[in-house]
Amino acid sequence: MRAEYPHHVWAIDLQFDQTMNGQTFKIPNMVDDMSRVCLAIRVGRHYKSVDVIDRIMELPRHNPVPTHLRMDNGPEFIAHALWE
Repeated sequence: MRAEYPHHVWAIDLQFDQTMNGQTFKIPNMVDDMSRVCLAIRVGRHYKSVDVIDRIMELPRHNPVPTHLRMDNGPEFIAHALWE
């Protein structure tokens, strides 16, 4: 689905990287597909589905609720808790 207006579609994805000493960390990004504004980003060593849910639930405090969320099928996004 292509975004037709701001806050129509939000894209959510996790990026991975590592520090100089080899420790990995995750960067969840939440972006409005139309405006390309980054709505949320937080770096952490561990991210579970409950952390993703918390991030998503915080966004409507400052933004209109989107019509659609776009995400891949990574383990943080396929947990049963996310779809309840």
